[in-house]
Amino acid sequence: SAAIDLYSGRLRLTEEEISRHVSAATHADRAAAPAMAEPLRFLLAGQTNAGKSSLINALASEVRAAVDALPATRSFASYEIQPEGQAPVLLIDSPGIGQVADFARLAEKAADCDLLIWVAAANRADRALDRAALAAVKAHFAENPQRRLPPIMLVLSHIDRLPPLQDWAPPYDVATPDTAKARTIRDAMEAAAGDIGVQLADTVPICVAPGRPPYNVDAVWAWVIEALPAAMSAQLLRCVSDSAPGLDWRRLMGQTVGAGRLVVDTLMRRTA
Repeated sequence: SAAIDLYSGRLRLTEEEISRHVSAATHADRAAAPAMAEPLRFLLAGQTNAGKSSLINALASEVRAAVDALPATRSFASYEIQPEGQAPVLLIDSPGIGQVADFARLAEKAADCDLLIWVAAANRADRALDRAALAAVKAHFAENPQRRLPPIMLVLSHIDRLPPLQDWAPPYDVATPDTAKARTIRDAMEAAAGDIGVQLADTVPICVAPGRPPYNVDAVWAWVIEALPAAMSAQLLRCVSDSAPGLDWRRLMGQTVGAGRLVVDTLMRRTA
């Protein structure tokens, strides 16, 4: 019965209903008509002065969007941009985490998003707050198994401030570093990824310093594009959860597991 309900399409929500759904969080973050499709939502987080606002400006510049220079935010702020050839995305800038950071509030906001961009300064070693905040986000998703933890990228900013300071002649090959600067950037990536709890493969070094051309922002977009399938899966679960808040997810997931076991057992018996 569970398998028939699951695979016959007799669910409470149709694909059309899900595709048209716009979450309450998005309504609150932008003045949009209810008929507009739900965008992918990207949350930017990190400590104060890590470079989140500068990254947003650089991303907006890359897609030729009209976004004014952004000051450091004391509350969550949203910016809608449209990459070339892609659907619009909503960038959510979060307040810089500090000594009295409200990790629970950040985790709840992350639950309204489909991809997480964590920004950390390469020239700062005090990353205990970053690790604690990201751990709170992961714990929030672990406590809500009906949701999927979104893809997480670590953007390592201020790489121009790494030694040797006088050496700034990008591009740098951090995969096989052959200069002192490239090796320092690679070392900073490994240290930050380990300190914060992110995979090295999900770490992108950038420079968006005032007075310098943005460096490696295209690599941020490349990572985002590669992560889109996982982000869209997170978006689907978010929209379904938001559309049907009364759905018994634990029971549905249990039935799904049971149905899977039934199919496997049947196939095993037929094979035997």
